Amino acid sequence: MKHSSTFNSKAEQISSTANFDWLISLVSAGILSLIVLVFYDNWLREKGVEPSFENSLQRWSMVRAQLQNDENPSSIVLLGASRMQGNINMTATKARDPERNVYQLAMEGLPPFASLEDIADNTDFKGTVMVSVFPSWILEEGGKYDQAQLVDYYHDNWNWARWIDTMAADAVSNTFVFTDNRYRFRNAVDALINHDTIFQGVDYVNISEDRERRLDVDKIDLEQLRGRILWSTEKELTDAGIPDRDTWQSSVAALKAPVEKIRARGGRVILIRMPSSGPVYQMEQTAFPRQLYWDSIVTGADPDAAIHFADYPQLLSFELADYSHLDRDDTLAFTHALFDIIDSFDADSNVS
Repeated sequence: MKHSSTFNSKAEQISSTANFDWLISLVSAGILSLIVLVFYDNWLREKGVEPSFENSLQRWSMVRAQLQNDENPSSIVLLGASRMQGNINMTATKARDPERNVYQLAMEGLPPFASLEDIADNTDFKGTVMVSVFPSWILEEGGKYDQAQLVDYYHDNWNWARWIDTMAADAVSNTFVFTDNRYRFRNAVDALINHDTIFQGVDYVNISEDRERRLDVDKIDLEQLRGRILWSTEKELTDAGIPDRDTWQSSVAALKAPVEKIRARGGRVILIRMPSSGPVYQMEQTAFPRQLYWDSIVTGADPDAAIHFADYPQLLSFELADYSHLDRDDTLAFTHALFDIIDSFDADSNVS
């Protein structure tokens, strides 16, 4: 039996209505979800949550790319690991001289030798390179080339498309804090169910857009954090081992090479021994006594200046809650204290 054209027309109307209803439901669900997320984002910000940017190869490469053609002799590059990335307040550093550029190229957990070599060999940078150094870091067993992964990624993979991706990701991170993995809505619900809070130490580290690593010790179990720092320090020192005389001398000579190259073109290099305290400092001193190692680095590498925190009361006055890093509330004062010391070197050099 054939269906009439009237029947077919009614069927098409029913189908069209169903499709339209489905579309309305979909759009309504999307709008409702967006409203919920916007309220959730506002609630997070009211609780003090700040945008945090991924501490990634791409972000490091973006800063490295900005440095490439810098010809400003007052510009500064910051090299090191977590102490340099976390102890230097970027806002304070820039405010001391608004005309200069400041490039934060330190990376948590990775010694900076490969980045220092890269700047010496592959740029004409003539500004100041501030390098956080610990003696084991210039040894291959101590992670000397760990930052090579950053340098290699920049030279082999960084391009305009990745720059666009990074900028787009930044825009999203800056607009919606819930896009941070620590605060994704599903993760928050799980944390609320399992721990009765979504703020169980998850945000004690915040990465700023210019790569400053901000540590808030009030948001984490301090004893647990100290335990991790002690364990990692012991492991790093054990892995590095104690070098024989020839290995040490060749390591110092290798450090001197990029220092000389930067100085020869008018730049300057400042080596810095960042603060540590308590059992961490005791372990570091036992494994690499200052007189045998740090002092020989300063003599052998011949930087423009060298700052060991133990020589300056103004750098000893800061509490290191985890024995290794400054709380974000102390970085402003520490940064000004450190740069006051550097400025005093400059003033002395101008006195004839």
